[in-house]
Amino acid sequence: MSCGAYEDVEGSLLNIQTAAQFTEHKTTQKDVLQGMGAPALAVTWKDGSEILKYRWISERVSTRNFAGIVIDTYTYRAQQSMIFKFKDGVMVSKEEEFFTYWP
Repeated sequence: MSCGAYEDVEGSLLNIQTAAQFTEHKTTQKDVLQGMGAPALAVTWKDGSEILKYRWISERVSTRNFAGIVIDTYTYRAQQSMIFKFKDGVMVSKEEEFFTYWP
């Protein structure tokens, strides 16, 4: 499932990581849903744990230059996923996947 723009999601991820750094704060599904601000693919496993997966694709433009002269301009795509696992509504793990597609 596709989420919003990369910059929007990236800014939200910082909020989740900051909250998770405090041991007295248990990051919940509600925290993640509010922080990501986008729909997720939700899965429930047989052991009762739940997974929320976010995926988005960004397109970026880059230039190569030599001594200030632009030699080449190219566009590449990047796909990033965040997978959050919860047990009894509290986050127990977080994984990130990042793939870059060159022209």
